[in-house]
Amino acid sequence: MIPLRKTRPFFSLLLACVLVISLLPPASQVQAAPTDLFFSEYIEGSSNNKALEIFNGTGAAIDLAAGQYVIQIYFNGATSATAYSLTGTLVNGDVFVFAHASAVASILDKADMTTSAGLWNGDDAIVLRKGGSGGTIIDSIGQVGFDPGTEWGTGLTSTADNTLRRKSTIQAGRTNSTDVFDPSIEWDGYATDTFNDLGSHTITAEDTAPSVTSTTPANSATNVAVNADIAINFSEPVNVSTGWFTISCASSGAHTAAVSGGPSSFTLNPDADFANNESCTVTVVAAQVADLDTNDPPDNMTANYTFSFTTVPVDACYLPDTPIGTVQGSGDATPLAGTTVTVQGVVVGDNEGASPALRGFYLQDTGDGDPTTSDGIFIYNNNNNNYVSVGQVVQVTGPVSEYQGQTQITQTVIVQCNATGSVQPVDVTLPLPSATYLERYEGMLVRFPQTLYVTEHYQLGRFGLVVMSADSRLAQPTNVVAPGAPALALQAANNLNRIIVDDDLQNQNPDPIKFGRGGNPLTASNTLRGGDTATGMIGVMTYTWAGNSASPNAYRLRPVNALAAVYRTSSPPMPARHPFLMSAAGSKWWG
Repeated sequence: MIPLRKTRPFFSLLLACVLVISLLPPASQVQAAPTDLFFSEYIEGSSNNKALEIFNGTGAAIDLAAGQYVIQIYFNGATSATAYSLTGTLVNGDVFVFAHASAVASILDKADMTTSAGLWNGDDAIVLRKGGSGGTIIDSIGQVGFDPGTEWGTGLTSTADNTLRRKSTIQAGRTNSTDVFDPSIEWDGYATDTFNDLGSHTITAEDTAPSVTSTTPANSATNVAVNADIAINFSEPVNVSTGWFTISCASSGAHTAAVSGGPSSFTLNPDADFANNESCTVTVVAAQVADLDTNDPPDNMTANYTFSFTTVPVDACYLPDTPIGTVQGSGDATPLAGTTVTVQGVVVGDNEGASPALRGFYLQDTGDGDPTTSDGIFIYNNNNNNYVSVGQVVQVTGPVSEYQGQTQITQTVIVQCNATGSVQPVDVTLPLPSATYLERYEGMLVRFPQTLYVTEHYQLGRFGLVVMSADSRLAQPTNVVAPGAPALALQAANNLNRIIVDDDLQNQNPDPIKFGRGGNPLTASNTLRGGDTATGMIGVMTYTWAGNSASPNAYRLRPVNALAAVYRTSSPPMPARHPFLMSAAGSKWWG
């Protein structure tokens, strides 16, 4: 049971009553999880101690005025009503209290709306409508068009001189206002002038049996990898007992599996791989799966749940491929956004794993022959890890999209092609011919064959990255030329003569910092300074950010976890200098 309590009145307003004549269409009663408002308490006490409580258990706030909610009172068997329009916002779990303005303080303290007009007695019907006085009936008390004489019901559970509270199991209003009314069916009765529970209402949801909501692989899935895990998701937290599942395959027979996860989602890791091109059936045994709540029955699943799948054929990577260049296109964004494609290639960069990893890997194929389209692409596989390794040939199927300006495929199926491959890096040199030139290499393995210089390491400690340039370190334009057109021209040239070299993480303050001299991490004894050089750097050309707007989207060379090793050069001996003039300029680092 979940108590839903009123914490304070959300408005206080006196509304004048409006007499409205309307015909009442018959309606059927609905018993389901709350989808609209309903009466939760009825008070017909001494003198003017009269109140109605309306409960919102829909899960969302309701604008009463926008929904044109009205309370209608049908006096003495009448078919015309006095109507009271409701206003304000009733939040989920709260109640709205309508009362007589001369009621006792314990009622008025909880009231959201009052009137001084005469209200109901035990023989008067009350209706709650949505959509105005001629709108839909969503709840009713009594029987419109019929005068019972004194009251409906008997004893405490009657409409005269008593308080009625809706049973906690009731989830929706009584929508047939002309049907015979027996309050004992849905209401509990209390003595005259019982007000202690006014202002709050509790509902008890009817329990449902646990069930399987989804599986991976899905039922009837094909081309499932022979080493695939099996995921089973339940509708609620459950306790599973020994023997709660079976796995049976046409060729490889019965499989046991290690179980992880719970209590709502479980993963089965079969102890042996499946065979190629075989049908397998998984059965979830109902008697061994029970919910964890105490609202029983039901407790166990109502029936066994069975699903089947078929593993990949002997030729695992048999699906026809779309060239990666076609997916990338020759522009800044993919022309195939929103479509599902299958691509195949060599893993040239493995950056799998949960954040701060890049959460995926880079795949490159043999090329489409068009130098303006990239032959590499990022494969996003969420927090999964160890799906692939660098140099492995895999086939990936999934939808195409753009993220942070980089084209990606979100994998739904990864098939290992039982092969390895090699990719020759494409040479790229600085300065670049245009600011968008590197788009044609996004996701590809590239090499900078020239000697590059550390021109900026301001963000080395924060993001694990450095900026490299060709020929020498880049100077501030106004330090070498006059402000104005000459400085602007030099800055434009500088922008084309730089490349960010980044690590394989999207976090701040990495430890250790991976870029020190000689391919070793940065330490107090192994520094990296402006003017240090690298020759023949190899890595994957990416277009991402460093995980923070302080280092926004840009082309970045990522040498870590790339297919080809980063070339290293030896450091030549430092020339003899005055001790106070010694610098690291000219020394070699990662290359």
